[in-house]
Amino acid sequence: MHKAKLSESEAIFSMYEQAVKIMKDQGIDQWDEKYPSHDQLIEDIENEELYVYTEDDKYLAAIVLNEDHDEETKQIPWHYTDGPSLIIHRLVVHPEARGKGLAKKLLAFAEDFAREHGYNQIRLDTYKINVGAVKLYEKTGYELRGEMDLGKEHPFVCFEKNVKVTSKAGR
Repeated sequence: MHKAKLSESEAIFSMYEQAVKIMKDQGIDQWDEKYPSHDQLIEDIENEELYVYTEDDKYLAAIVLNEDHDEETKQIPWHYTDGPSLIIHRLVVHPEARGKGLAKKLLAFAEDFAREHGYNQIRLDTYKINVGAVKLYEKTGYELRGEMDLGKEHPFVCFEKNVKVTSKAGR
């Protein structure tokens, strides 16, 4: 896992394009030809927010980590409000690498990143009909907080997880 470089943008974008195709084949219109765009990914890289997982020079997974909330998330009844939240965006696993636990590795990376950088909670959203993603987040301890409308046929569901390090010393 490493911070993405501009020289990798084409390979990374190709991975997203392939994921979009598979999602469409499954009837999930969460992403499309416009989002995530190559320009969006370039911006993520320039902001040093896109992390990519590679093996043998193959791009297998990526995740964007920042504090950027969609305006619509303000309506969500978040439970954890202690300090800024780390937000996960554009989590992707290459279609050929699915089922190998890479999404869980990305989430573990995000949780370690959050703790190392002083975040107490992580928030994310996914399309409600993206059942695989919903199950993944539930299995890994993310709690459903609400739904928001982003102009698609179905709502997006918002999840949150407390990652605050608590002291176990009973002094």
